[in-house]
Amino acid sequence: MILRQGNILLRKVYRKPKGQPIPNIKRINRLILGMGETGAHVHAVVHDGDARLLRNSKGRTWLEVPTSAVLKHGEPVTLEGGDHDAISLKSGIYEVIQQRFYIPGGNAYASD
Repeated sequence: MILRQGNILLRKVYRKPKGQPIPNIKRINRLILGMGETGAHVHAVVHDGDARLLRNSKGRTWLEVPTSAVLKHGEPVTLEGGDHDAISLKSGIYEVIQQRFYIPGGNAYASD
């Protein structure tokens, strides 16, 4: 299963990855997956407090959703005013992929 919201792609995986949890410092029920180029909008997973992000030594990132969650797009505080529909996420593990594009001499990450 592949889900996409703007420049963020989630690909469901069926084996638990080897990665370390990324701390959610503010202890809020929101995980930011990506930001717009000006920071005016974010892609965030709203959850019941049990979802977490994992990252391995190569920089690959996964989202672990034990129950359910919603991927929303909007301004950073209220998550309102975004131009992408919300996506319901079922329990599972999803690889988080941020769209990139080629520029001479390397790659750059796309932003909304």
